[in-house]
Amino acid sequence: MGKAANSLERLRALGQSAWCDELSRELIQNGTLARLIRESGVRGVTTNPAIFQKALTFGDSYQEQVARLALAQRDSIMPKAIYEELAVADVRAAADLLRPIYAENPGADGFVSLEVSPDLADDTEGTIAEARRLHAAVARENLMIKIPATHAGLKAVTELLAEGINVNVTLIFGLTRYRQVLEAWAAGIGRAHERGLPLDRIASVASFFVSRIDTMVDRLLDEKAATQDGAAQALIELKGKAAIASARAAYGVWLEFMGGETARRLCELHVRPQRLLWASTSAKNPAYRDVMYVEELVGAQTVNTMPLQTISAVLDHGQIARETLMIGAAQADSHLRALAAAGIDMEGVARELEEQGIRLFAEAFERLLLDVETRVARERSQPGPRTLASSKAARRPIFVGIGGDSGSGKSTLTSAFFEMFGAERITSICLDDYHSLDRHQRSLVGLTALNPRANNFALMEEQVFALKGGKSIRKPVYDHRDGTIKGPEVVEPREVVIIQGLHPFLVPAIRHAFDLKVWLDPEPALRIEWKLQRDIAKRGYTREQVLAELEARRADVEAYIQPQRRYADLVVCFYGGNRSTKDMGHLSVRIVLRHTLPRFELDREAINSKSVRFFPDVLDEDGLPSDVIEIDGGLSAEEAKLIEASIWAHIEGRHGELHYVPPERLGSYEEKARRRRHSDPLALAQLILGHRILSAQESVLLRVTAKGHERDFRADQYIL
Repeated sequence: MGKAANSLERLRALGQSAWCDELSRELIQNGTLARLIRESGVRGVTTNPAIFQKALTFGDSYQEQVARLALAQRDSIMPKAIYEELAVADVRAAADLLRPIYAENPGADGFVSLEVSPDLADDTEGTIAEARRLHAAVARENLMIKIPATHAGLKAVTELLAEGINVNVTLIFGLTRYRQVLEAWAAGIGRAHERGLPLDRIASVASFFVSRIDTMVDRLLDEKAATQDGAAQALIELKGKAAIASARAAYGVWLEFMGGETARRLCELHVRPQRLLWASTSAKNPAYRDVMYVEELVGAQTVNTMPLQTISAVLDHGQIARETLMIGAAQADSHLRALAAAGIDMEGVARELEEQGIRLFAEAFERLLLDVETRVARERSQPGPRTLASSKAARRPIFVGIGGDSGSGKSTLTSAFFEMFGAERITSICLDDYHSLDRHQRSLVGLTALNPRANNFALMEEQVFALKGGKSIRKPVYDHRDGTIKGPEVVEPREVVIIQGLHPFLVPAIRHAFDLKVWLDPEPALRIEWKLQRDIAKRGYTREQVLAELEARRADVEAYIQPQRRYADLVVCFYGGNRSTKDMGHLSVRIVLRHTLPRFELDREAINSKSVRFFPDVLDEDGLPSDVIEIDGGLSAEEAKLIEASIWAHIEGRHGELHYVPPERLGSYEEKARRRRHSDPLALAQLILGHRILSAQESVLLRVTAKGHERDFRADQYIL
């Protein structure tokens, strides 16, 4: 093993990092990846749709997660969403294994790459949106998003780097395109600097594909040799030379660029240069030495990503003794001139390989989604209710996710549930407890609490599903008084588990854990006023500090908080209406009930109330089919009692499942003077939400539309 480990370590001593171009659940679970990192010198991981399709096809390591996701999805089968959850889980696990390497020198090594969908190769905005979403879902700072080096992709590369997202620019085959990649990188880093981002934490590689060049050029040389008897031998001797010559020429372009004014100016800002990464390094021609694309491409500030077979070959018999990129530069130039003289248009080859690469990845992605859909359909076709073997009770906990921006009233809305259900039946968790950085650390690195990089989503997901499995957890505690992380605190699962915070629906795996998803979306001015009141009175901030924090969080709110609203089953919006009031006691409330749960019916008397408006079958702000209830802030106590009676009439088992709580004991909130006040619209919103929780719990029929047909699924079948 000593010799094997030394081979890749010699690459590192010469300035090159060895990454593994393969990732699967099996590699993670059987410890192979950990051993490669710990013992063999692997310092990063890359993957792509073709690699993942192969991993999913063989073995059963994904079966359990596929089964859980198949049963959790309440809509028609969405193979892409399921694929992303599978891939994100693998990438997170690999990123965690590589975390110690990343921590040695953040921004150097220890990265895992995850690719955007190949069908977005010509869609700049689509690429940017998906990259942001995947970046947030993985929530690891040692993630790289792979973007193809198309014209549309390069624009996305610039924008994503400008946002501080690490990028692996992939499918590069020619020198012209590579120069454009360098320009896109420099433009993105320049914009990141203008935004004040820490440039030494933004990493990028440019993946130059090697063996595919030889495969195509060798075929062209064979075709030409067949028609040119006299020059045939000279053409045959050029076979196997084009790829290495192109890679060495690309390294020359990199050296030239790094010596230029643009790169010098960026380096003065402590930027990490974009490194060349040699990809497609397994020899496709069995006549060639199986490690030729490793031995011949050794150079400082580069990466070589290899499939497992090539890693094994290098560890076994690779001859890594010296830097070979610059030593062979003159020979590379000679080979490229000879290829041009032979009529081989290397830029034309690059264009064709780029088109071919995108097409092949898209085809692999299509096969991957088909495989996922087949597996999901197979899981759903299993007869009878599906439960975990460890399930001990016929009824599982109800998981309620309540999200919204800071100051949106999450704690106020949920406070009544302890009376309605009984405190002994409820477990409540605040997702602020999963901050991975305390207040001081966030200020040092320039992150807000909204940024996924400041939150431990891996632990959050692990503990959410532990609670769903009926297990207790030991979670951290975030102390808002001084902004520190404390704990741990033991939390036991109970009949109702309420999980509230900023990011309940950001990560797909966590999002699908909820039986009911609620989003609070008060008028912006109200939310700001409520946040000011709370943070000044309870968290020791000054008004100026709160306003400054709100401004600093603005971009993260748009990127990570607001997009979560579309995933909710129910949206609650408090607003002033015609009144210029910020007193909750006189606010109106709009409740959007999306058609993802059973329809909510109000009695005719309630609908005829002058203070209640009911709008069935409308499209809400996110374009989703919904019913809307609006309750005016000026409704009288008599009207409130009428509506309350209507709601209780629709709550099954009102004297057993819920404790009867009259409206005057609901709707309690705290005003500026820290006195308790009452709001009838708040009380009715709490009661409606209690009804929705029971609808998620009782074996109700869930309305799921698949291919134009109504399909019914019992909620209590899905014990995950």
